[in-house]
Amino acid sequence: MPETLRDRLTSASAAVLADFDSCFSEDWRLEDLGGLELPTQILMGMESPEVAQRTATLIFGQIPDAELVMLPGLGHMAPIHAPDWVNPRIKQHIARIERSAEHFAWPQSHAA
Repeated sequence: MPETLRDRLTSASAAVLADFDSCFSEDWRLEDLGGLELPTQILMGMESPEVAQRTATLIFGQIPDAELVMLPGLGHMAPIHAPDWVNPRIKQHIARIERSAEHFAWPQSHAA
């Protein structure tokens, strides 16, 4: 392995270990996602590792009314590597939410 690559990997290893530690310390279960009641869009890169695709589909299967957007030819870093393709899909999702929010009203409250 070239020394420059080895140095980059070595310098990133502490952050990677911290990320894994953070993931393993979570106490929620997949079934807990079924209680979410908010518009949810899940982006899944079709070139992402199999474990990432499986995770996305499991999450999608638990969240009521979630939308799964498959990103052909892109991996799990699609928002970084292809923002021109990803960002419009996120904006469309937000626009749908904003349109539905126009019909939302808080209950009337009365001062005591």
